[in-house]
Amino acid sequence: MKDIYSSVDTAKNAVFSVIFDVLAAICGILGVVLTCDTYGVDTFIYYTNLSNVFAAAACILHAVFTIKELITGNYFLHTAVKYIKLSASVCVGITFFVVLTILAPAYGENGYFFAFVWREMKFVHLLCPLFTAIPFILFDKYPRLPMKACHPALIPTYIYGLVSIYMNMIGKWYGPYFFLRIKSNPPHITAIWFVVVAAISYLIALVILLFNGNRFHAIGNLIKFITKKK
Repeated sequence: MKDIYSSVDTAKNAVFSVIFDVLAAICGILGVVLTCDTYGVDTFIYYTNLSNVFAAAACILHAVFTIKELITGNYFLHTAVKYIKLSASVCVGITFFVVLTILAPAYGENGYFFAFVWREMKFVHLLCPLFTAIPFILFDKYPRLPMKACHPALIPTYIYGLVSIYMNMIGKWYGPYFFLRIKSNPPHITAIWFVVVAAISYLIALVILLFNGNRFHAIGNLIKFITKKK
């Protein structure tokens, strides 16, 4: 039973977790609503906005389960809920990192201001990712997930990548990110970008999972994971 269910680490952690779940959901929803005002129907072709919607939904679900545990004192958070929040944390973590290292510099002068401070950008690129991923690491201690959870956590990203490639191939989308413009980019450049983004995504999932919960437990799992690979 303990392998399937586990209580939230402490009541204090649970309270902080719920607070940040609510903040993340508010920021994600508000940011996407503001983005709809700017981009209209094109809002949901962007990974950023889809990841924020996913994060908002995952945080609401996680908050409901955690509140119920706090009220009853005998409810155990289901492992599936943590898998969902891990996946959401990874998605918005990817958004934050890609914007920080790739997109903001590409915007040119004042790129970081535009990417992280301007209007809806501060919600979808900064606040929702931070309010989702960091509390997941600090407060959502249990149940602990195996290192192989990195792979299912990336499924939404893989799906978005496949859909984006298909939509660009048939000419329905142009990008929307420059590294997805497979018809205008040289094939080798496209291949390099896909490898880079895939590697970054996996590393983000690995880091988030590594530092979640008991760090020594996570590091032990990582050592076992690497050993098995060899």
